[in-house]
Amino acid sequence: MSASHMLFAGKHQHTRTVEEVSALLKRFYLVEKEIMRTLGGYLISVTNWELNKDLPHHMWQDSLRADALRTRIMELRYPRRDVDGNHDPKLSRLLSLLIRCQGDNELLAGVYDVLKQELMQQYQIYLQQADPLSDAPTIAFMWRFPEQIQCQIDHVSEIRDTLLPKEDVTEWRNAIRSYLQGIGGIVGNGVTGEESMAAEAADAWIIANRQPYKMPAKAARDPRFVPAPCSIPPKRAESPIEIQVLQAIYHLTEIWAAEAPGLAIWTWGDMPWEFYLDLSRWAYDESRHVKMGELRLIEWGFEIGIDVPVYEETYASQATNGGNELDLMALLHRFEIDGPANREKAKHEFEEFGDLQTAHHIDYDWADEAVHLKYGHKWLMHRFDNDYEKMQEVMEKTLAWYNQYVENINKVWDYEPFLSRIAAKMKRIENDYNEQQ
Repeated sequence: MSASHMLFAGKHQHTRTVEEVSALLKRFYLVEKEIMRTLGGYLISVTNWELNKDLPHHMWQDSLRADALRTRIMELRYPRRDVDGNHDPKLSRLLSLLIRCQGDNELLAGVYDVLKQELMQQYQIYLQQADPLSDAPTIAFMWRFPEQIQCQIDHVSEIRDTLLPKEDVTEWRNAIRSYLQGIGGIVGNGVTGEESMAAEAADAWIIANRQPYKMPAKAARDPRFVPAPCSIPPKRAESPIEIQVLQAIYHLTEIWAAEAPGLAIWTWGDMPWEFYLDLSRWAYDESRHVKMGELRLIEWGFEIGIDVPVYEETYASQATNGGNELDLMALLHRFEIDGPANREKAKHEFEEFGDLQTAHHIDYDWADEAVHLKYGHKWLMHRFDNDYEKMQEVMEKTLAWYNQYVENINKVWDYEPFLSRIAAKMKRIENDYNEQQ
């Protein structure tokens, strides 16, 4: 090359090629997606109430990061058929084993202490080494990722330090960490023979000591809560305060509506990407509704799980009849068919009561449910091979199971001690209100 040609060639400092970037982002995408699916599947087994409410938010954030990565991969001349396939089998294998954890502490140790910590660091390295001009579209969304993941880690660490029982999960954490290191980490670096053998040993230990995860017979609930076979009071609400409290309890019970999509996200591993994106949002929305009810109850002086029960008759009604995640999703969709009309009526009712906070919550709940109806119809039809009559048949079957379960419970349980506690709290609320007038 002549001197003049050298001049016009420019000074090139090697950064990642398009092929290298797309391959690396694909590994990040796989990790984000599979962590989201792990959290979704295990949500029904999480015992701590704070984690139970908050993990759907992390699932949704994980899905949005995965979606941004997937979109960018598609822009980088990556064959469409390869985005969701042909992954590193060793990395895929490790990610599939995360859900074999035993309990909340092990879940956090494997997912947050090891995988999310490593993922955050790899995003930081990627950003440090990225070409600020050529790879600017990736930088534009990825710069937020490390801080967001750090916030997730900090949040669950605070819950673990203050609310979870102290348990030694060193063996599980070390097994996951050794496994990850032994396959070259998230980015697939080269490894020594000793590191590779350590990964094989970790795999063998997990298989020998942890059973495959499956849909539990019973939804886990916080051991701090008073046990109960049902959440909804059998007595019809009549006065404004009774209607207000009952609405808050209804919102509180929607934790099952976050757990059902999570279980489907985990169990249905062969769905289009949009399914996981939609259902992670669905789970997050339902967890927000739970917090709406919790907020109102706490403001009125109720103690969650003590004054009002937190149980899952909806899940139990399906599990006791041999139902699966498809039945749960069918029942959830069946409940939400009448949602928009009921929410509109309830919003106006609470505005008339002067309870603008609950009316505000229902207004947003109403907006969410309209979107969920679209999700439910779209993906149930997908699972039922577009057989609408079959879908309707299963929806009605699951509703009958639910109604029969609640009827049987009401025959043998008088909703005590919760009924008396709720009545006493409502009396105090009314007295306080009258004294202020």
